[in-house]
Order: sequence, then structure tokens, then C-alpha cells
Amino acid sequence: MPYIRIGKCKRCGKCCEGHYIIRGHNRQVLKENLIIMGLSPEIIDWIASQDFKCPYLTYKYENGRKIAVCTIYENRPKECREYPKEPADLLPGCGFSFVEVKNAKSFVQSNRIEEGEGK
Repeated sequence: MPYIRIGKCKRCGKCCEGHYIIRGHNRQVLKENLIIMGLSPEIIDWIASQDFKCPYLTYKYENGRKIAVCTIYENRPKECREYPKEPADLLPGCGFSFVEVKNAKSFVQSNRIEEGEGK
């Protein structure tokens, strides 16, 4: 069944830090690419186990609250624009959630959700 992503980014930055940048199948793709490059299994395992921070992530304070700022927001990669893409991507405290729907178009119309809301 399809899902509709609802909610709004809280600008916490969690999705831009740690292993979330290379998650799930993306970590496997990373390993496969490193194998093709000829790196040793030990180095591959070490690289794939590291936590990363997006180099374009910075923080600032607004009204006493720390918020994440993407320095390439207008030109950020597709994966960032669509995150979280599915329920499995959700991080604790994320402002987004997913609603399972039988008829996505009907759901959007009945709830007056704008296309792209929350992106």
C-alpha cells in the first residue's frame, strides 16, 4: 500500500549526521563500490562503519534554539530533498510521519495536502 509523507522538518539535523547519510541499501552500495575499487575487506568494513556528517550542514541559533542549516539547500541532492522517503527512514523525533492509504489521490484531496508539502 502507498504511503503519504506528512509533517514538517524540525531542522534538528539528525538526518544529515551519523550513519543516516549512508543508510540501508546505500551502505551496501558503498561497500560494493569499495570492493570494485580494490580495497581490502578490513578497510571496507571500517569505512562502512563510520558515522558521517554532511559537509554542508551547519547550525545556527534562532530564538535560543539550535537549528540545522543546509548551506546548499536550494541545490541539495535528490536524496536530501526526498528524505524521509519511506517509514523505515524515520528518525526518533522527526517532524515527518507517514500515513498508509488505499487511495493516495483521494487522501491528498480530502486532507487538502499540497503536493510537496513538508519538503
